[in-house]
Amino acid sequence: MIASYYENLILLTSSQHRQKAHPKGNTQVVNKDYQLTCLMAKSQTIETSLNEGDNFYRKESFVGVINTGLTEHLDETLTFAEIRKFLVAKCLTF
Repeated sequence: MIASYYENLILLTSSQHRQKAHPKGNTQVVNKDYQLTCLMAKSQTIETSLNEGDNFYRKESFVGVINTGLTEHLDETLTFAEIRKFLVAKCLTF
């Protein structure tokens, strides 16, 4: 479902994917700290894109990616600062 969303795509090298996103290459395990790093960076990219008016990304789709991937229920009206604050708090509870 979210696999086709631009907001879900994060460019990683194969090494980053194997060693950082999935420790020891185990794709059944996700490195939550690295996931946070990627989501924070993606949120910045999306916010910048929207502020520049290029309409490539949609904040609503990014919130949908977070809600689906992290099994959450964030509201689409949150600011990017509020989304990032939530992500940091979520990471502390992993």
